[in-house]
Amino acid sequence: MTIIKNKKAQSPGVLMVVITVLVLIAGLIAMGHLKGRLPVEVSEKNIDFITQYSMRENVLLYLDESARTTTNNVIGLLYKDSFGIGCGEQDGLMLWKNESKICVPLKREVEESFLLEFLLIFNSKLNKFNLYDFSINEYSLGDLYINHDENKLIGSPLGYQSFDDKEGYEFSISFSQKLPQSMFNHRAAEVINKINSECFQYEDINLKNEHLFDECVNNILTEINKGAQESNNANRDTHLIWQYGEQCGDELFNFVQEYNNCAHSYDNFCECQLGGNYSEYKIENNKQIDGGVIHQVTFNNQTYDLELPFDTDTEQTLPLYKSDEMLHLENNDNLHPNLPLCRLNDRTVNLCLIDGKHKLHFQAYVDDKSKPKSITSTETKLEDGRTNYTWQPSISGDVKEYLIFIAKENLPFASLESSPSAIVGREIRYGENLSYVVNAGFKAKIVPIDYSGNVGGSN
Repeated sequence: MTIIKNKKAQSPGVLMVVITVLVLIAGLIAMGHLKGRLPVEVSEKNIDFITQYSMRENVLLYLDESARTTTNNVIGLLYKDSFGIGCGEQDGLMLWKNESKICVPLKREVEESFLLEFLLIFNSKLNKFNLYDFSINEYSLGDLYINHDENKLIGSPLGYQSFDDKEGYEFSISFSQKLPQSMFNHRAAEVINKINSECFQYEDINLKNEHLFDECVNNILTEINKGAQESNNANRDTHLIWQYGEQCGDELFNFVQEYNNCAHSYDNFCECQLGGNYSEYKIENNKQIDGGVIHQVTFNNQTYDLELPFDTDTEQTLPLYKSDEMLHLENNDNLHPNLPLCRLNDRTVNLCLIDGKHKLHFQAYVDDKSKPKSITSTETKLEDGRTNYTWQPSISGDVKEYLIFIAKENLPFASLESSPSAIVGREIRYGENLSYVVNAGFKAKIVPIDYSGNVGGSN
């Protein structure tokens, strides 16, 4: 009798009935309950078949379980690291769009990353099989392929194996493993394009607690999730859920993003409000790596880079005082009283796609076409007839400078596309007034312009 060589081609129902009958007969004989002529002959060959089949099923069960756990482990690692593919990195996470291009991984790139990582872990599991003095042959890349129509990983090596090299009992060490829908059908490029095309005109103003940019992104994801849910309910398919911001990261990642956003602020000698309790984090300042100096934070075996050194002489959760060289925990109001908030200007969206227990995590930069907020100026006549224009800085975080257009009092101003009469650089922090003096008989128009070249409204 020969064991069926192709696991998928066997008829498990019929085969199990035959085995059950044989085992039952053997048991009855052993207990003395069956006498006389036997309905089937129970020979050593029959018993050997049962033994070989049972051993084979244990091997294939181990193979299937190894493939399942390896798949989940690899997907967890790759999803957390955005497949290790992108166009740059920010806060330890890949960008799938930077300021110049979209770089969502191609299917072949995802497949290659997955298979290489899978093979390494899977073979290590196969080498640990220790039953029946039987060794499972290691897989090669040629033994694995992905069926994109069915979204399955197939393991199908050439050749067969058997126990003790018995002829007639060979079987294929093969498996089939379902992959998450989000692995090749995440539609990330569509989502990024939609966010970029609809939200580029907005910015968040933390000084006013105004979150038009965040609201735009959240509204788009809510719309996408609603449409996906309706479609999936009709098709009874997996429901993929898009999330944004703090919902995507763990506590340490969210801390790193807030910290680095503060460090990236163009303001100095100001205050940032951070959430969470970072007293448990291990901070390494001025760490030497490859001849350079970096600053890192570590917690629960996770490590991220920090943009500026961190003064950690306290265990309290307090505001951060930002200077141009370091972020300090501020616990003395007398040392730096009445600090203004640092104006933030980050335009990177932190996105994730939830697919059951898997979370695909990445970031994307949204183009900046948002006009900086205009200023309000105060005019003061000086004794010599000149006019002093004084204004509070724009509340927008990315203002580069202020364009000064001058015209005679009885004439209109030149177009904003023309060259300004003067330029005043941005202030060191919000709350410090700026000023410009024009000669008698002239007036001034003051217009903020940001680092992306967007021109705001005038005073």
